[in-house]
Amino acid sequence: MESIKKLIHDISEKKAIIVESISMSETGGTIKVVCDTESGITSTQLMDLSREITQSDIYDQDYSEIYQLEVSSPGIDAKLTEVRHFKKNLGRYVKVYHEMDGVKSPVEGKIISADSTRLVLEKKSGKIIDNVQIPFKDIDYGKIIIKW
Repeated sequence: MESIKKLIHDISEKKAIIVESISMSETGGTIKVVCDTESGITSTQLMDLSREITQSDIYDQDYSEIYQLEVSSPGIDAKLTEVRHFKKNLGRYVKVYHEMDGVKSPVEGKIISADSTRLVLEKKSGKIIDNVQIPFKDIDYGKIIIKW
């Protein structure tokens, strides 16, 4: 298992792709790789990564007969937990679960900015618009709000 994980990380690193997670069972089935980039991953990048993994000797010899490879991006419902997740979603509406004193959790608003120290949301309450600053250390996670 460690050999395929190392292979996936090595190939991803060369392509400037961030591996969010790798999951697989001990007995076969699916190797699921969720990955992204700082600015969002394209379907072409996903296909290229998948192709390079499946064409490797390690995958071919040790995994191809008992595992299917699934390479995907984090879905719209993925938790936002890293600064880069929030930066990539600037301008989007989110619900942020946090541990900050004095502010009810979760907070909903539009991401105005994000850095290693804080997240700034524009929060509307009727006609009043406030900016809410949440220290990044107090954020549990965020979720994108889909507006139809």
